[in-house]
Amino acid sequence: MSDAQLGWQARGLMQGFPPPPEARITRDNWNRFPQSIWSFQHASRLFRSRRIARAQKPRPMLVNPVDFNAVRVPDGKGASLDWNAFLTATHTDALVVLKDGVLVCEHYGRDMTAQSPHMVFSITKSLTGLIAQSLAGEGRLNLDSTVAAYVPELGESAFGEVALRDVMDMLDGVAFDETYANPHADIHRYSAAYWGPRSGHPPISGVYEALTGFKTRMAPPGAVFRYKTPSADVVGWALQKATGESLGDLVENRIWQVIGAQDDAYMIVDPSGQEIAATGFNATARDLARLGQALLDGGRVGGQQVFSEATLASILQGGDRALFARAGYASRSGWSYRSHWWHTHAAGGAYCALGVYGQRLYVDPGNCMVIVKLGSAPEADNTLTDHLHQAAFEAIVARVR
Repeated sequence: MSDAQLGWQARGLMQGFPPPPEARITRDNWNRFPQSIWSFQHASRLFRSRRIARAQKPRPMLVNPVDFNAVRVPDGKGASLDWNAFLTATHTDALVVLKDGVLVCEHYGRDMTAQSPHMVFSITKSLTGLIAQSLAGEGRLNLDSTVAAYVPELGESAFGEVALRDVMDMLDGVAFDETYANPHADIHRYSAAYWGPRSGHPPISGVYEALTGFKTRMAPPGAVFRYKTPSADVVGWALQKATGESLGDLVENRIWQVIGAQDDAYMIVDPSGQEIAATGFNATARDLARLGQALLDGGRVGGQQVFSEATLASILQGGDRALFARAGYASRSGWSYRSHWWHTHAAGGAYCALGVYGQRLYVDPGNCMVIVKLGSAPEADNTLTDHLHQAAFEAIVARVR
């Protein structure tokens, strides 16, 4: 089915009063393709959400379009895709490129517009990491302290005696299987704490209840890198304990307002009403690009230092590359992970925030570029298209440069 046909199919979902059964999007199918085309752009209609208010004075964005129609993207198999074929093959809903702070490329597909908020999944973790690192720089959060020192409720869990630094770097050693393709993996049971259970599964009252249930370790803290979604929720709980503020307030006041966001964003709340630290943030592509540009500019927006240089330096130093290499990410060779950000350690120092189903915020200091790509891919696992996206980003850099 062509991208245009899928657009029409997505537009027809959830229409009517009520929609006919075959067109309804439910907790059982909302993240399945092609239902996801609609639901990733309308998550606040499916789940309870907290509005994150836009800035009173949005940061202006200069526009100077560059023609990308001649760009070709190597497919890793000896051939190449033209620009439109790449966008279609990677199920692109939005693509925004900034060069030196100027918008040079903007593409929307499948009914998305510049004003459409889109689910960004684990890019939410990177927001949580940025806040945690900022609070640490201010002396309001000690990353060498244990989780239990901030969250006594987790004292008896496998996270309790782990340092927050290890939790933020996914070195906590807690046992958890995040294999998206395995329907029996832990991640699918844990995600019921966010979205509510699928049909026939027992209810969970929310993230906090789920976190107290972790009792098993796979390794000592600091010994093994394993990416796991619950780790970011642990950090989010600690942030709220340390500050006495809700996670939504922290995101709104310490990120969304200060970057000069043009549009409201949304955070999904769990069944207990708690904003989620690990996933569920919804925002426009342009505003995500504004965040990337603020980081690219050394934490400065409009002449004001909104993220400290020490905060960014700590994030940008990257994580333990040797431990990361042992985790077996073949498509991310040489990378590392720190403070819920992925680091390429390439010559230009590019780093990124990633979310399942094709969400990417790519910050490239060496080329003064920010790339935001949002999608609704059929597969959750982003590593399946890492090589294609990296080739595309290199082609984008070459075209603009």
